[in-house]
Amino acid sequence: MELQFEPLTDLRCRIGESPVYDERRDALFLYDIPAGAGHRIRLADGAVSSWSFGSDVGSLGLAGAGRAG
Repeated sequence: MELQFEPLTDLRCRIGESPVYDERRDALFLYDIPAGAGHRIRLADGAVSSWSFGSDVGSLGLAGAGRAG
């Protein structure tokens, strides 16, 4: 059996880290550490939402209420 992989989106990160799948949103969250940016990729359509923290970011977790932090 041969596995095939393809990009979810054309999002580019300097250092993409801490990918977390959110089953409730059917989305993948990740951070670009040196850019201080967070990204959400909706798996249904590949749409990307991004936000800036203004400083380095190193990890991500999902809270019980569905919040990312």
